[in-house]
Amino acid sequence: MPTVRLEYRHTPWLSAALALGAVIGPAQLAVSQSAVPTAVQAKRFALRVRLADDSPEPTDLTLWYTRDRGETWRRGPKAAIGQDHIVFEAPGEGLYGFYIVAGGEKAASSSAPKAGTTPQRWVYVDYTPPLAQWKDIAVSADANGARRVAMRWAAHDANLDTRPIALAYQRAGEAYWTTIDAALPNTGAYDWTPPGDLAGRVTFRLLVRDLGGHVVERLLGPISLDVPQPAAAQAPATRPTTQAAVQASPAATRPAWPAGPVGAAQREQARRLYDQGTWHRVRGQYAEAQERYREALEIDPTLLAARADLAGVLYARGQYGDAIREYSRVLQEDPARPSALRGLALAYVARREYAPAREMLERLLLHDEKDAEAWLDLGDVAEWTGDRRSARAHWSKAATVNPAAEDVILKARNRLSLFPPTGSGTKRTDGK
Repeated sequence: MPTVRLEYRHTPWLSAALALGAVIGPAQLAVSQSAVPTAVQAKRFALRVRLADDSPEPTDLTLWYTRDRGETWRRGPKAAIGQDHIVFEAPGEGLYGFYIVAGGEKAASSSAPKAGTTPQRWVYVDYTPPLAQWKDIAVSADANGARRVAMRWAAHDANLDTRPIALAYQRAGEAYWTTIDAALPNTGAYDWTPPGDLAGRVTFRLLVRDLGGHVVERLLGPISLDVPQPAAAQAPATRPTTQAAVQASPAATRPAWPAGPVGAAQREQARRLYDQGTWHRVRGQYAEAQERYREALEIDPTLLAARADLAGVLYARGQYGDAIREYSRVLQEDPARPSALRGLALAYVARREYAPAREMLERLLLHDEKDAEAWLDLGDVAEWTGDRRSARAHWSKAATVNPAAEDVILKARNRLSLFPPTGSGTKRTDGK
């Protein structure tokens, strides 16, 4: 019996894989039903249609979906004859069940689903990542001298499971993380007794997972695990508060450089700190890298490489406003620096500030009109602002301007396939 398979093909711009199946004629489903939901991190995603070699062309292909576990079903979009995909746009986040009915010249694969019909595939749609931030980390000791680390955070999302929090720490100079707890409830607080041999400065990591598969990371540190001294042990003017201790930097112990022109010794010291920051950055140790880059810039504010890489680290940590400020300072000194133009555009996009993002990408293309990635990003910005015509023009440029940019060409062609010209494509038939 000829078969039709409908699957979601992974593209980095959209989400994870999804597969459905149907058989034309009175036979069993070609793909076994799955009770485990697939996480999809996109509101709009494509379901690819594939025919078996001996299958006739179906006269129609209709997608049905349920949002109440099969109690009621709504008709979704259809695939036109010859079309190799169906684009589904989720009306909201949550659990969806999908069912496909394929029509042929002889018979349909099945009748339309009704109350009680089991979906062929469960999908959890969640296109909004969690909001997460550290609030405080305080080190103290009990009467017996045992250390306690009180961690406080805030995490919010409509689709968190019962234990979405993971905590870990990283010793200074090490490349790996040690897990404190991989599955904590989102209480916003955890009191931890560190190992007796753990000393010095430590960076802490907070991971928040949601049901859609998003994982948000927030780092805090490096933080000294030394217990603060009693007030009598030192003068109040020099004893840091708990919050100050959290934010303390090794720069506080560095000798102050005199104001004025940067000398050779200062430049060398700044360069060494920059190299240390790069060592941490390439290993994903962004908190340490940020600290070293800032120290280098305190000594030599003219070290543009440190400022550009600091902006990149700030972007990677989700501190988009700070990244924009640092990228802008780089461009004041070097207006044509490609990495700064691209990084500034991405930071603006992260804040949904599309007009300045478009301006940065256009400036980037003025210096290199064959930058396929810039054309691709410019098309994305146009699509997000509702300008489908310009988006397709930019994606077409990305697909042709540089034959060597194979990854970009593939992404551009996927976008052109998924987003037809405004006014064309499959007419909706869901009754909306």
